[in-house]
Amino acid sequence: STSATKATESTNMSKSVWGRVLPLGFLVIQWMFIFSLPSPAYAGRLAGLASDPPIPEEVEVDPEAKPPQFWYNAELGESSWEDPYPKKFEDDEGNVYYQHPKNHSHVWWAEETPEDFAWKEVLATEGEHKGQKYYHNSATGEAVWEMPKVLGWKKMSTERVFYYNQVTGVSQRERPAEMGFFDEEHQRTYWVDKDGNPTWESEHWWTEVPVEGEAGKFYYYNEVTKETTWEKPAALSWVLWHEEL
Repeated sequence: STSATKATESTNMSKSVWGRVLPLGFLVIQWMFIFSLPSPAYAGRLAGLASDPPIPEEVEVDPEAKPPQFWYNAELGESSWEDPYPKKFEDDEGNVYYQHPKNHSHVWWAEETPEDFAWKEVLATEGEHKGQKYYHNSATGEAVWEMPKVLGWKKMSTERVFYYNQVTGVSQRERPAEMGFFDEEHQRTYWVDKDGNPTWESEHWWTEVPVEGEAGKFYYYNEVTKETTWEKPAALSWVLWHEEL
């Protein structure tokens, strides 16, 4: 059976899984709940996201020396190894100035902040909107209710990860059995049965099928029940997510 899971991770097991027996507790032991699960409120914010945030690719990094964090902006769909916000400095006389995060030769005094970096979150203190957050740009004087995309950057851990199901809303540390594992030698996804043995037989039998002539569109077919659906099944809706720092 061909899997539609499209897993992108390797379990770092031997290139061939055949002839080996995996311990029954393999999946649980892999993480051992070293860190607490993310709060329901945090996990809830992940609903609707298409996939896990991409580790930046524009900078080649030795896997053994990978930084412990990176920045990701879900609104922009971008990630960066470097802090995307201006760096703050103070001269000998106490004057504050900032340095552009990418163009380090570009600096400015606090009162001369460029438009792109002049957005601030503000809490309304009076009127019918008292207590509500809005965003004000000190360079243009503009005020909006919706958070500007430039403020959407979040610091993410490269090491602390968990799995989140976009259909059920469940989050967990252990890799879900439904996701299976990727075998490098055979270039296929395999699963682990109830006895701890590797198998090519799917845990759930759902397959993602591309719609002919419509790029990027899929439907889902169950090879056992023969059911078809446009809605992505929960079994295929697990994503790996990096924890926010």
